[in-house]
Formats: sequence, structure tokens, C-alpha cells
Amino acid sequence: MTNTIKNNISGLPADKKYDVVIIGAGIGGLTAAALLAKSRLKVCVVEMAPHPGGYLTGFERNGFHFETSIHWLNQCGPDGFVRRIFNLIAPGSPPTAENTRIRRFLSDSYDYLLTNDPDEMRDDMISHFRDEEKAIRKFFKAGKSTAGAFTKMSNASRSGETMSALEKARSSLRSGLAAMPLIRYLPFSAKMGMNRFFRSSGLKKLYSTEERLLSCLVPIGWAYSNDYQLPPQGGGRAFTDWITDVLKKWETPVFCNSRVNKIMIENEKASGVSCIYKGEEFNIHAKYVIAACDVESVYTAMLPEGTVSGKMIRKLQNAEVFNSCVTISLGLDCKAADLGLDEEQVLIRRNDISRKEQLSGAPDKTEISVIATSSRDPSAAPEGKGVLTLFASCDIEYGDFWKTKRDDDGNYVRGSAYRAFKKEYADIMIDRVEEMLIPGLRSHIEVLDISTPVTYLRYTGNRDGAIMGFRPNFRNIRKGVAHISTPVKNLFIGGQWAELGGGIPNAVKAGMNSALLVIKDEKPETFKILAMVIDGKLPPEQVSSAFLRKL
Repeated sequence: MTNTIKNNISGLPADKKYDVVIIGAGIGGLTAAALLAKSRLKVCVVEMAPHPGGYLTGFERNGFHFETSIHWLNQCGPDGFVRRIFNLIAPGSPPTAENTRIRRFLSDSYDYLLTNDPDEMRDDMISHFRDEEKAIRKFFKAGKSTAGAFTKMSNASRSGETMSALEKARSSLRSGLAAMPLIRYLPFSAKMGMNRFFRSSGLKKLYSTEERLLSCLVPIGWAYSNDYQLPPQGGGRAFTDWITDVLKKWETPVFCNSRVNKIMIENEKASGVSCIYKGEEFNIHAKYVIAACDVESVYTAMLPEGTVSGKMIRKLQNAEVFNSCVTISLGLDCKAADLGLDEEQVLIRRNDISRKEQLSGAPDKTEISVIATSSRDPSAAPEGKGVLTLFASCDIEYGDFWKTKRDDDGNYVRGSAYRAFKKEYADIMIDRVEEMLIPGLRSHIEVLDISTPVTYLRYTGNRDGAIMGFRPNFRNIRKGVAHISTPVKNLFIGGQWAELGGGIPNAVKAGMNSALLVIKDEKPETFKILAMVIDGKLPPEQVSSAFLRKL
């Protein structure tokens, strides 16, 4: 073992000490790092990938930039919670335009478009189902009621662990009252909900792939409250690039190509991490550790055996997580608009099969999401060309684990059978998109890249390649699987696994709350100011780094 780290970690002594070390440079880990650094704490971030960004990084092929995660954005507009946190970090975060054409529902029996004026879709549905007018109006009114709930709840994003007993009681009351429009519909599955609202089988088919009634209503609420945003120029990576630049100015290092293999424990407290860099092991000492990465890996691989109870680990392993997916990234020889595609997400479905079959992952049956990335962000493609993404939910077990083999360490080995199988899968999906939406699509493809659940597992380490964390359902809520504090003192969870659900807002929220728990202990006066901003009681622009330095 050497006492210095080379290249991107050049000059870092092996015994270098920080206040906080963060595992994972996704949006959650970077948010935590920025808030901690702004609070004048010494922080470093350790990332196993060659670059920061996590899911938001995407990748490039022949001048095309492909997104790997963003289907839509919420809370990133001028009044959104994410924007408030970004403004608290520093001015100049990447702007996001409003998404006006949001979601198109397409099958052989319907074609509806949800825009930022949902009444247009409502009236279109009424024109096709006159005898269901009252029910359709009631359905959209129910969706609209969820909009106010999310607006009110955006000021209740702080974890109860960061609050006094009185604050926690008040927050619980406010959140409970704000959430009433959501709680009303929470018990209903999508099937029960559609039966509750509609008689016509044609209307029920519109949401045939949704699991819960709320997942049908909430998008309508977001549309009514204008809470859909387009990715910034440069895509999702623009957010993480911006925070990384801020951290660089604050001399907060992000060490890439460095995999954490152990969280060090001293006197029953987290005391830093042990990392592998170019085959060599080195230690980073810190008073606190924030793990913005897969929580199961933290408990089963990074901590000494027995540190976390078997009961806790089994609870996490039995929790329901989101599926992984197949993503087909296409670079086109023409603009997406030339093929009739705009900024909306197009959902292609079959109505002649059951919900189970639609969610089976089979390429000839599964729901396909089509997104013209370059219509949202022209910088994603070279001049005169376009980027198209096809997405389908799927699990890692599909097709006998995608025709892979397992090595002695349990890793999936990808061979010729794997490559042939995923190409066959992609061909079937492209055929369906050609038939339903874009005739002649194949003739315009310049670049084709296929990502499977095996791909997502390799790059994220998430269980079975899950693209988001724990599902926000009753079972997971009741068992309390999402958490920030851990059984180890001074070790916190700061990524998407600390919150139920997924997406940028939840990851930012988790990173923020994990950072607040450290700041509360180390910088109590700073904590009070940050809490006021997060609670919406103080404009973020009033909290400069210079001001915090004086506290």
C-alpha cells in the first residue's frame, strides 16, 4: 500500500482526515456534499465510476448524447423544492423549461395527449365517451385535487430526525392535512380505482399498466400545477456537472474510479472508509460517513458482519423495489420532429392482453415508452440529427437472466448468447414502434445501443439493476424500509434508498436530510438558517457562503 493516491487523487495522504466522507457521486451524494461544504465542513466524495453523476450522467456515441434516466422532471421549476435546494447551494443552477406536451397514450383503440392544460385531454375523452362525461370530469377533478397536496407538502421536506419534538408535531399535522387528497385514494389499486370511476372498458384500458390509483391521478395533478419540466440543456448531467463545478471551487474533492469496500468502525462509530483504487487499498478517515448508494450493499458488503442485525437485512431484502428496464438508445440521421415526434413521452400499449402480460417484460407485449430526447434538448444530437429512446420495464430474471452465466463471485458474464438475445429483444420493440408510431424508423438509425437490467446492475450496484429505490406502497411504509439513520452511529443513508419512490426530488431530499443531520451536530447555528430556507421561511438567495462562514 502506498501513502499517496495517484492521478485524480494525486497528493492525498492515506491518513487524510475529513469531517464527512460520502459514498456515491449521484445527485443525492453531490447535494449532500455541497450543503456540507457550504456549511464549512471538510468533505470528500468517493465514486466507483470514472466520472460523477450516477444515473444522470448518460453516455455518448458518435456525437449523440443519450439519457439513461430522465423520463420527466418535477419540482425543478422556479417554485419547486429541488430548485430551492439548488439556489441554496449556489446561484446559477441549470434552468429547466416547462414541459407543455407531457404524455401521449397510444394504442390500437385510443390516442390521447396530456398537456399542461389537462382539460384538453378531459374534453377529448368526453367527446369519445359521451355517456361517461360525469365520470370523466370527476376523475380529472380528483387528479387536480392532488396538485394542491404536493404544493403544500413541498415545504415539509425535512426529515423528522432533523426537527425538535414541537417542530415534528407541527410538521406531522401540516403534512397530514396536506396529504388528505392523496390519502383518500391511497388504498385503491388502479383496477379498483378505474372500476370506481368508470363503466366503460375503453376508459379502464387507458391506465391498464398502472399499479395504484394514485399513479393515474398524480400526473394529472402535476399537469394542472404546471409541475412538469424539460431537462436542462445538456440533459440530466447538467445538474451534476454544475454541482461538481461548485464543489471544485470550494476545493471539495470527488475521487472517481474508487470503489469503497469497507466502512471503518471505531468505538461503535463510523470512522471513514477503505477504498480500492487501481488495485491498491487506501483509507479515508472521517467523523461521519454518508452512503449515497445501494443500502443493501452498505449493510451486507461494506460493514463488518454482525454490525447490522439479520432481521434488518432480511427486511430490506424482502422489501419491494422498482423493476429494472431495457433502454434502446437510437441516434437518428434526421431530426426527431421530422418523424412527427415532439417533447411528450409516448406510451405504446396493447389492449388485447391482460395487465400481467403488459408488465411481463416480453418485448412483444410490454408497454413501450418512447421519448424524443433531442426534441426536449437539441444539444443531445449533432446538427440536423436526433436522439430517440425506447424504454420498457423488465427484470433481471427475464430470458433466463438474459442468457448470461454466473462466475464464481456471482457476477453475470455476458457472452455471445447475451448479445444476440438483447439484439433480438430490441428488434421486436423497434418493430412495434415502427408499426404504431414511426413508419420506416429503421432506415433512420445511425447509432443503436441496448442497455439491459444486467447493464444497470453493472453501473449502479442496485439490487437486480433497479432503476429507482423502494416502492412507495403500504408494505414498505409499514415496515419502514426507507431510512436515513442507521444502526451505526455517524453513518447515514443519503441516496434514493433513504426515501420511498425515486427520481431527482427524492434523491435531492435524501442528500439534503443526511447532510442536515451532520450539520445539526457540528454547526447548530448554520443548521437553523438552512432549516428556515428548506421550510420556505427564508429566501435561499439570502444565505451566502460568506454569511455561513461567519457563523
